[in-house]
Amino acid sequence: MIVSLSKVIESIDITKIENGISPNLYKVDEEIISDFRKLFRQQGWMIGFDWSSWDEGRSILRNKEFDYSTIDLETKRKLLTAIFRNDRFSTGAIESSLNSGVILNILKSI
Repeated sequence: MIVSLSKVIESIDITKIENGISPNLYKVDEEIISDFRKLFRQQGWMIGFDWSSWDEGRSILRNKEFDYSTIDLETKRKLLTAIFRNDRFSTGAIESSLNSGVILNILKSI
């Protein structure tokens, strides 16, 4: 099954919690996580690099105000790779990045 970028963005976007504890809070489910994983693989976004030691990426992902439109596609792919790979070693990394809006912000900037 092919998953489109616009479908994943829309699916995440409609999960925004209007009266959440903090702004930009999302409630994603397993279907959204599965669709993101499929999209990630379909698009070939995985980049081989030492993601676990990439301090610049860690700083970007921690900055809630970061403007993802200011970075190139390769850096966005690295960020998504770091999240994707981290989830393998720390279950819930993808869900956390979806819930916080980080993945949505990156996807919208592509």
